[in-house]
Amino acid sequence: MSELSDIRYALPDVKRVLVFSPHPDDETLGCGGTIALYADKIDFTVVALSNGEAVDIPEDNKGELRKRELAEAVKILGVRDIIFLDLPDGRFEENSDQIRKKISEICLRKDPELIFAPSPLDSHPDHRETAKACIELTKTFPSLKIAFYEVYNPIRFNTLINIAGKLETKKKALSRYHYSLLKKEGVFISAVLSLNRFRSLFTLEDSYYEAFFIAEAPPTLSGILNWTAFRLQPPSPEEELLDTLRLGDALIKELRDCERKVSSLREKTLAMQTSIDEKSLLVSSLEKKITAVEKNLFRKIAKYFCKGE
Repeated sequence: MSELSDIRYALPDVKRVLVFSPHPDDETLGCGGTIALYADKIDFTVVALSNGEAVDIPEDNKGELRKRELAEAVKILGVRDIIFLDLPDGRFEENSDQIRKKISEICLRKDPELIFAPSPLDSHPDHRETAKACIELTKTFPSLKIAFYEVYNPIRFNTLINIAGKLETKKKALSRYHYSLLKKEGVFISAVLSLNRFRSLFTLEDSYYEAFFIAEAPPTLSGILNWTAFRLQPPSPEEELLDTLRLGDALIKELRDCERKVSSLREKTLAMQTSIDEKSLLVSSLEKKITAVEKNLFRKIAKYFCKGE
C-alpha cells in the first residue's frame, strides 16, 4: 500500500480528449463514469475503431445495431462527437498500419491533449493492438498524454476517479448496449461495477472508482509493461538507450514544431504590423484632409459674417 501516496484522484487539466474504443461498449465499460463526470469541463470525442460486427449474436446488420447503441450510450454520458473508423472487427493486427494512419490523422485534426485507450495488458487482441497504436502515436505527438483504462483485465494504476456521483449515468448508458453485451447487459453491468467497487479497497471509502494508468512522458510498450509488472524485469541497457534516444528524437521534433509555429507567428505579426502602419498612414492622411476642410470651412464662415457687417 506504499504507492497510495502517489495515486492521483483527478484527470490532468486538459480541454480536449479523444477516447479510442476498439468496439462499441469498451468506452463505457472502461471509462464511462469518468466521461460523464468531466463532460461539462472537457470536450470528449469517442473514436470507435470498429463497429463490432463480429459479436456472436444471430441478428443481421450487427455493426449498424452496435453503432446505434454507441450513439445512444455516449449521448447519455454527455459526448457530442463520435467518429467511426469502420475497421474490421477482430482483425486489428493485420490492419495495424491503417489503424496508425487513421488515428494519426484524427489527432492532427482534433489536436487532443489526452487520449484514452484500453490497457496493453487486456485479454482482447483488438484492445492490445489499439493500445500499441496509441503508444506509437506519441512518437509523432510527444506532448500527448495517454490514460489506459480497464475493460477485461485489471491494471496497475496511478489514477483513481471517483464515479459514485455518475454511477446511475454509467448504468443507464451500459443498458443501451443490448446487442453489444450479448443480450446479457445485466451481467456486464454487475461485473464492471464490481470492479469499480473493488477499487475502493485502495481508498477505504464507500464508493466506486475507475482506474487508469496515465503516462505523461512519451511511453514505450516495454516501459509500460515493465511498470505494470512492478518492474519485475528491468529493461536491458540496450532498451534503456533506445528509449532515451526515442525520447530525445521526440523532444527534438517537438522543439522544431515549436520553432515553426514561432516563425509563423512572427510572419503574421510582421504582416499585421505592416497593415497597421499602412492604416496609420491612411488615418494621418485623412486627418490632414479633415483639418484642411475645417480651415476652408472656417474661412468661408468668417467671410460670410464679415460681409454681413
